Amino acid sequence: MEETPPDILEPDTESPAPPGFWQLHSCPPPQSSWLLTLLTILLAVIFTIIYRFLFYSTSVGALQDRVARMAPLFLDINFGLLVLAVVINFKDFRSLGSQISRQTWVLLGLITLAGFLITCLLAPRTHRIYYDEDIYGNIGLCISHAGRAVMTHQGMWSDGNYILIEGTFNKQANAYPYLLSLIYRVTGPSETLSYLMNNFAIAASILTVFFISLFVFGKESLALYASLIFATIPNNHRWGNTMAAEPTTALFAGLAILSTLFYVQRPKSARLLLLAAVTALAVQFRMESVLVGGVMALIIVLWRPTEYLGNRLYLAVLLFLILIPHHFCHIYSVRDNKWGSDHGKFALHNLWTDMRVPNIRGHDQSQPLSLRNALEIGEFRDGNLYQNIRFFFWDDQHRFPVPYGWLFLLGLLIGGPIRLYHDWNGRKLLDFAKGFFFEVPWRGKAVIFSWFAWSWGIFLFFYAGSYFYGADDRFSLLCFMPVSIFAGVAVEKFERIFRHWLSGWQAATFATVFLLMVYSRYIPVSKGIGHEAWLARADHAFAHDRIAELPPDSVVLSHNPSIYNLQGVSSVQTWYGKQEPGLVQSLIEKHSGGVYLHWGFWATILENSDHRSNVLETLKNFHHTYLKTQRLTHETDKWERTFHWIRLHGRRTPASGNEGQKLEDEVPIPSELEQPKRTIENGAGGDEPEEDSEINNSESTLEEEVEPAAEKKSKQQSSTVRVYGTPF
Repeated sequence: MEETPPDILEPDTESPAPPGFWQLHSCPPPQSSWLLTLLTILLAVIFTIIYRFLFYSTSVGALQDRVARMAPLFLDINFGLLVLAVVINFKDFRSLGSQISRQTWVLLGLITLAGFLITCLLAPRTHRIYYDEDIYGNIGLCISHAGRAVMTHQGMWSDGNYILIEGTFNKQANAYPYLLSLIYRVTGPSETLSYLMNNFAIAASILTVFFISLFVFGKESLALYASLIFATIPNNHRWGNTMAAEPTTALFAGLAILSTLFYVQRPKSARLLLLAAVTALAVQFRMESVLVGGVMALIIVLWRPTEYLGNRLYLAVLLFLILIPHHFCHIYSVRDNKWGSDHGKFALHNLWTDMRVPNIRGHDQSQPLSLRNALEIGEFRDGNLYQNIRFFFWDDQHRFPVPYGWLFLLGLLIGGPIRLYHDWNGRKLLDFAKGFFFEVPWRGKAVIFSWFAWSWGIFLFFYAGSYFYGADDRFSLLCFMPVSIFAGVAVEKFERIFRHWLSGWQAATFATVFLLMVYSRYIPVSKGIGHEAWLARADHAFAHDRIAELPPDSVVLSHNPSIYNLQGVSSVQTWYGKQEPGLVQSLIEKHSGGVYLHWGFWATILENSDHRSNVLETLKNFHHTYLKTQRLTHETDKWERTFHWIRLHGRRTPASGNEGQKLEDEVPIPSELEQPKRTIENGAGGDEPEEDSEINNSESTLEEEVEPAAEKKSKQQSSTVRVYGTPF
């Protein structure tokens, strides 16, 4: 009998990873009882009563006003239940944590700390989506000080107290502003602490990636690699040091999935309460956040399908519904909002064309291009599908490391046991392929892929869903967790292959150094300000400089009162000067610090808009003095734009002469500062010319260099700001 030669390399006979946090606990199937059935019916009645009597309305305006008043109350209840659920589950958290090795805890702590420090220290602290970030903070201020989830039209500060006089309903969901309001209740409005909210959200997301990977695949090394990959994605750092909503949106979507895995590992009431509370908050960050519910339902189907046979789970669903009736009404009340699109918010043709004027090459824009026409003329390159695939593999702005993209694809395909032999033949090759590609933890792969499918795929149909459209690459943050987990699967696979020739720590060190070397090529991207919204960023800096010079008890007329309210300055919308000059006159008489007009971004770029009209009509109605004029240019922009800071003195009367007559102390707008007759396409306010619009920013970068004015006129300062681009 011929002796079979021994294998030189020991085969990796590791079975597919266990389908849970090492091992699912054996639990009896859920049982229905008359008490649970009665409680379920009672909660259903309560939900009907809440929905019918608190939110029923015959008009959209009345419904929005009711939502604005009730949302803070429901969010308080939701957050309180979440804290309670964390407390009563703390013993289980500690028990699970004790199963993780001390070495892994140390490495996870280092990765989390590094991700946090890179985000808050290396990445520039700035706004990237104008002026939505100020609006989020302003809504948080209104929630904390006035108990209403609105954006301010007229807000006054008096003796350290913020008084909301008039506000307007914002189309965006309120969970993120609510989190900011929790800070503002204690400290008052603070941009620094608002930035820290997202800094910590990135750190918490790193931990979330680790624990989801551990629950699904059961391997500490894989979870560490996934966390390290997530911690070194430049776009996380860029947006993690802003006041945008996406970092917290991605975090709470991950927490909702993690709480579902935590529940299916050992179903019981305390974990179900945590699941309901986390999910109720998670779906209120963005309108599409509700889609995370599909992933959660899939997790229960794959691991605990019998849960659908008892009424314990449905009781939690009803609790979830009771916590968010205001959010359903919010969505309903803004259902007709175009969000800046003339062709509909979501459409199939956005896959292959973006419908923007410069990109529709001679076609009728009232009709979307067919896929065939888009392919013939190359228009498909402007569609969301092509652009959002390009983001991962050949992004010229390098916001996502290309090797991570390939690791993601590999991790999607591979992940089973490895069988290596010194003498290969057809049978052993098939054996290797079977284990390498097919014997994978398919349930875990299905969950992570479904998570990626909605968080990446939903924006393919959104009219502004391209990661290359203004500042909408922030949407990419929602899919980075599943992408990192799949990439971690691939790295862990290669590490196990290396173990056939290296020791365990040598293989792990090699894989870690490889990932760090990849990120080192992208450090300049993390440090770059970015080329979006240069004019809006300049306007924001202009406003903050003026705030530092304001005397106490001042009021500012601005298209963006949010900027000033967050800095403790009273502010009202500019249109009050046109439509209610009597109110502005009373402000001039009552406030010793004076009333000022901010001629900023919106009135600068929109030549024939209501924003410009409001400014010009206000100046006609009031005597005024130009205190500061700032001209701006950009290296790739042939226009010269101008901001003005103006003090209003009092209403003009017929006795003061013709409307166009100027006071001796007034400085006319120099003719060379007038704006050219041209509009900005996809400028810093992208979707629509309103303050609460979801803004997509022009592709320019701000790096200010102020030159002193050649001459100064009485009561006027003038400066020129030249704006230069950066590579990223």
